Amino acid sequence: MSESENPPEGRKVRLPVAIKVLVCSSSEHVIDTTLDVLKSLASVSVEVVRDGASALGHDLIFHHKPDVLIVDVRLDNLSDLERLSTIAQQADQPIYVMATSRESDVEGIRRLMRLGISDFLPQPINTDELILGLQNAARKVRMRKPLPGSHIITFLHGSGGAGATTLAVNAAACLKAANKDNNVCVLDMDVQFGQVALNLDLSNARGILDVIEAPERLDATFLESLMAHHESGIDVLSAPDVLLALDSFSPEFAGRLLNIAMELYDFIVVDMPIALTNWSQTILGRTSVVVLVGQLTVPGIRQLRRLVSIMAADGAGDLDMLVVLNRYLGGWKGSIQPDEAGKALGRPIDFLVANDYKTVSAAVDRGILLSEISGRARIVKDVEKLAQGILNKISVVQ
Repeated sequence: MSESENPPEGRKVRLPVAIKVLVCSSSEHVIDTTLDVLKSLASVSVEVVRDGASALGHDLIFHHKPDVLIVDVRLDNLSDLERLSTIAQQADQPIYVMATSRESDVEGIRRLMRLGISDFLPQPINTDELILGLQNAARKVRMRKPLPGSHIITFLHGSGGAGATTLAVNAAACLKAANKDNNVCVLDMDVQFGQVALNLDLSNARGILDVIEAPERLDATFLESLMAHHESGIDVLSAPDVLLALDSFSPEFAGRLLNIAMELYDFIVVDMPIALTNWSQTILGRTSVVVLVGQLTVPGIRQLRRLVSIMAADGAGDLDMLVVLNRYLGGWKGSIQPDEAGKALGRPIDFLVANDYKTVSAAVDRGILLSEISGRARIVKDVEKLAQGILNKISVVQ
């Protein structure tokens, strides 16, 4: 007998990748507990075979093709355990096997480990242990599955007040909306004046401060626990409420943070501080697309040109880059035109984002996305085009 469950909206636990789970058990407790937990997880499909390890065979595994197998076993039945190990290892793709049993003697558990069984859950099953095991399984699956990501998109501020944070947040939401299966996060790396969480009314989150204070704890589970979840589906690692020095962490720390984020997310949008730091190059070195945000003014273009020159001198001049001019008035209302700005920069302007103070200020004041103020506003359409441009740039890179 097989059953399928789709996780409901409003999930509390997020996995780094979609997984397919096969549960083999004759125990109603095992089945009910597992199904209850799986309903709370994102991107999980589950099928149930109401029998234990004795029912397993190559045909069953071939038919279901699970990423994760949760199976009821008897620790004293060595032949069943060996058959389970052989089937899991000879499957078309590696299977993360989680064995569960009413018995939990030390020698039996050691036997499971020697046979290559990935995890063991004593009965009655503890839901926290099951969730942790599934998170570990999903990370293993993520590491072996070919992925279109992960990709880091770094937003650089050409000058203060250019609106890069607003564009970063709303572009991240567009990346999520483009494909609901994409896991998207925003890392607010401006540890002095970061506003990402505030822009989304997530101001209570501690975020990156907890990581800076306890860098030895930094792993996927810890990072995931610090993320604030927005209703749009994106996660945010917020900047601290207290003012920190820009050198509060090292380039090595920044690199570890990005590497771990890439285990969990398809798209990592990084909102950088205005000032360049000793860890800026570390982030840029891992970046798929740099989004350089400025304004169509003489001082704004001068600042952009200086930033492009500094990046080139630091060896980052060949990065895939999109130049965005924000708060564009349109027509001949400005003192400088986009083509003139492109000539001054030595490269074309990729995107123009409309000046819409009313929509932006309303969204920021209320802590919501621009599209929630006015889905038809030109600035919303411009941000959607920017997000699509990021996706197009990434597809070319791939």
